[in-house]
Amino acid sequence: MGSKEGKISWDEYKQMYRELMQKSYRENLSAWNDILGKDEVTIVCFCAFWEDCHRYLLAGYLEKLGAEYMGSGFNARQRLVVISPEMFRRIAVLWRH
Repeated sequence: MGSKEGKISWDEYKQMYRELMQKSYRENLSAWNDILGKDEVTIVCFCAFWEDCHRYLLAGYLEKLGAEYMGSGFNARQRLVVISPEMFRRIAVLWRH
């Protein structure tokens, strides 16, 4: 979407991403509900800095829909959550629409 390349501002990116996720939610409600129905979901990306990462935007949207945000990162006291290939494919569907 251009934020990482400096083509648009982070605020513009957030707005575009929000609109994209709203459209995805409307068009893929069953997939969103499936994700929201899971005990644990791990959101992964390759962003270098968490401050400007769509993963945190998505976590916020999921939280507004009833998910419990458990934080990010990993240390010895946290569980490492491994996402199944099937769940990854279901999440990937959201990005394609």
